[in-house]
Amino acid sequence: MQHALLHRRHVRTIALVLRTIEQRSVALLLCGIMVLGVLYVYFLGSAVVHVVERREIQQTIANVSSHVATLEGEYFDIKSNITNTLAYEMNFTALSEKEYVQRGQYLGRADTY
Repeated sequence: MQHALLHRRHVRTIALVLRTIEQRSVALLLCGIMVLGVLYVYFLGSAVVHVVERREIQQTIANVSSHVATLEGEYFDIKSNITNTLAYEMNFTALSEKEYVQRGQYLGRADTY
C-alpha cells in the first residue's frame, strides 16, 4: 500500500514536471512564432520600400537620360553651324603645324620632381 502511494506521488511529480515543461515549450514556441511574424512583416515592408525606391530611381534615370539626349541634340545643332567661314570671321587662323604639350606631373599625384 505504501509502495503504491509512493508510486502515485512519483507519477504526479513527473506529470507536474512534464506539464511545466510542456507549458514552457508552448510559450517559447508561441514567442518564436510571434518573432517570426514580426520579422516577416518587417522584411515584407522593407521589400516594398525598396521596390518603390527602385522605381523612383529608374524614373530619375529616364529623366536624366532624356535631358542628356536633348543637350546632345542641341550640341550637334550648334556644332553643325560652326564652319571655317565663321571661324575666320571670329579671327581664328589655321595652324601650319600641330604642337603638343606634355605635363611633367600628373594631377592627383603627391610626388614632386
